[in-house]
Order: sequence, then structure tokens, then C-alpha cells
Amino acid sequence: MRDDFKIPTRRALASRAGQRCSNPSCRRATSKADPGNSENWLDLGVAGHITAASPGGPRYDPALTQQQRRSASNGIWLCHHCGKEVDSAASTYTVDTLRTWKAQAEACTARDAASTFDEIARLIADLEHVLTRISDFIQDRQDTSPLYGLVGAREAEWHHKTRDLMRHSTDTQTLWDASVAPLVADSLVRASGIIGDQHPSIAEARRVFSYARTNLLVMADMAEALEELRTHLLLR
Repeated sequence: MRDDFKIPTRRALASRAGQRCSNPSCRRATSKADPGNSENWLDLGVAGHITAASPGGPRYDPALTQQQRRSASNGIWLCHHCGKEVDSAASTYTVDTLRTWKAQAEACTARDAASTFDEIARLIADLEHVLTRISDFIQDRQDTSPLYGLVGAREAEWHHKTRDLMRHSTDTQTLWDASVAPLVADSLVRASGIIGDQHPSIAEARRVFSYARTNLLVMADMAEALEELRTHLLLR
């Protein structure tokens, strides 16, 4: 990926991305202290073109003027690894994808100004608590389920156990709504304040949350969605 933006534009791209790679699956820091020189720092980032600066380059758009190609609106801040990857697989990393990355990275940077590392750490710890709570909840409801007694039961006993199963299902939903759902909802509100409502992991978690109470399998899906969200927070 060519990094030939003028210095002010390059600095603007780096600062707007919070000196982190704009790839939401990476987000690694792009600057660090020079271990051999206390007066220096190491630049690990690249200001790349979303659409190529010249014909033949990745995602070249002939409709843009030369000035538009050199502007910050056509740039994205990435680490060297991701910069190389997005140009090596230009058909996968489209213009729309890179513009989405850029918008998300800049939104995260804006929210970082209002979120301390301690706040993020507390949220991660609370997410881990919620994950444990979901796991324990599912195990408890499985252990107390009358489902396993249905196999081979006589007709009268089968009807009795079916009623027990329906009651168990209703109780499970009630208990979920009372003891687990509020924890999940709180975590999602706090996480969206840090990484934004439009972040894919937030959108997926909210989608699953909307019907997580229906059965134990979807509750397990809820745990997977929260684990994915936790991973994104750890990368910040």
C-alpha cells in the first residue's frame, strides 16, 4: 500500500484513527517507544489510499480528481500488515469495506475520549461474569428438565411429564428475564457506548438477545455473541 500522502494529511489520518489500525479485527497500536532511543518513537502505521493514487492500483477510481485522490477522505490508517493485505486482496477488501473500517475506527476514537481503560476493563470483567452466569443457568435448566424422562414413558406418565416440560420451559424464560437478561442488556448498553451501536459484534449480540429467552440453544448462542464482543474489547 502506497503511503505518499503529505505529512499533515498522514498525521490527520493517524490521529483520527487513534494511532491504531482501522481494521476492526486488528486495531493494534501503530506507534510505540523506541527501545534504543528515549527521545524517539517508532511509526508502525501506513496512510493508505482507499482508491489507488494512480491507474492500475488497487480499487482505482477514474472518476476522482487528483486532488480527491490525495485528500484525507480517500485515506485510511492501517498497520503495515493490514495495509499489505488489503492491497493484495483488493477484490475482498472493497472501497465500501475500507470506508466502513475508517468510519468505525474514527467513531471508536471519539468514544475512547470518554471511556477510560478502567471502564473498559470493568466491562470486560462484567462480561466474563455474565458468560459464567449464562453457562450456570443453562446447566441448571438442563439438570432440572423433565425432558429426559419422556423417553419410554407410558401414555399417562407422558402427559404428566409433558405438562412438567411446558412448565419448566415457562419457568426457564421467567428466570432468564429476571436473573440473566438484565445483566446482558446492561453489558450491551455499556459496550455500545464504547465501540458504537453499528459495530458488527454489537448488532449480532442485540439480534440474538431479542429472542435469547426462547430456549437453551439460543441462550448458548447469546454466550457466543458476548464472547465475540469481549474479544473486540480486549483488542482495544
